[in-house]
Amino acid sequence: MTLKNRTNKTHWLPENVELRLRLIQILLPLALFLVALFIESYDHLNVHQEGILSRTFLVESMFFAILGPVAVYVALGWFRAQWQQRAEAEAEVQRMYQELLVAQLELERLHALRGKLLQKLISAQEAERARIAREIHDELGQMLTRLDLNLKLWEAHISRSDSTAWHNMEEMAALLQQTQDQAYRMIFELRPSVLDDLGLEAALRDEVKQRLRPLAVSATVRTEGELNCLSDEVSIAVFRIVQESISNVIRHANARHVWIGLHRDSKGLQVFVEDDGVGVPKDVMTRNGGHRPLGLLGMQERAMALDGRIHITPRDPCGTQVSLWVPLSK
Repeated sequence: MTLKNRTNKTHWLPENVELRLRLIQILLPLALFLVALFIESYDHLNVHQEGILSRTFLVESMFFAILGPVAVYVALGWFRAQWQQRAEAEAEVQRMYQELLVAQLELERLHALRGKLLQKLISAQEAERARIAREIHDELGQMLTRLDLNLKLWEAHISRSDSTAWHNMEEMAALLQQTQDQAYRMIFELRPSVLDDLGLEAALRDEVKQRLRPLAVSATVRTEGELNCLSDEVSIAVFRIVQESISNVIRHANARHVWIGLHRDSKGLQVFVEDDGVGVPKDVMTRNGGHRPLGLLGMQERAMALDGRIHITPRDPCGTQVSLWVPLSK
């Protein structure tokens, strides 16, 4: 039964019952009056051989034929009033239920629309990251390569006896190398090529190698299940969330070891990042009036775009645990 049919039936039924109750309230006391008057008349005229104007007849008729029906009329009126109040309350509840149902459907529509817009925004952001990374690699990379070749040509024409010129040349070469390294780091942070070439697991291991090992932070990466056939949006989202978790470990945790685990089954992908650092407050996702740090907010939005769930909690006995679950059945 559709919502419209339910509404029409709800409005038709109370009006029909109300009409019946009103007829019963009028006709039943009238019927009782006629029946009582007939019985009293028959009893006094034929049984007791009394006239209809006798005192006994008038008293009994007043009691049974008038007061009785009046009491029934009043009782039925009270019952009808109570029923009307109940019907009005039920109608109000039904109206509120319908409004709530409409609001819930609208909320679900807006939630689905928000998810689509969020996914498009993240996809556009990743596409822009990839474009900037390509431009840095193609334009700036080629310029730095040509500059490096020119420095080597100049180096061949500078005598080692000219200590000042040779020292300046070495400084320029060192600065050029630092610029190249920084450019490659920017390219990797914008869009790691290993993620596109070798997949999620290789990209995470390379991320650990590039960022944690130079800081003497040991790391363990364990995977279960097939990860190579994950969609691009899932791989990128998981990589960015783990990347942000590693950044938080570097900036805040003061940890000595990090554990990264990925487990895929037929229903979804479970990801966790744990460290043995100083830990986080239990209300890290809801503190400060709901204003979460931008890094944590970005992690949560990426998880929501995939209909996933993310939890950031203290780890026992110390440290922080980031747990992510992404459904893959859809």
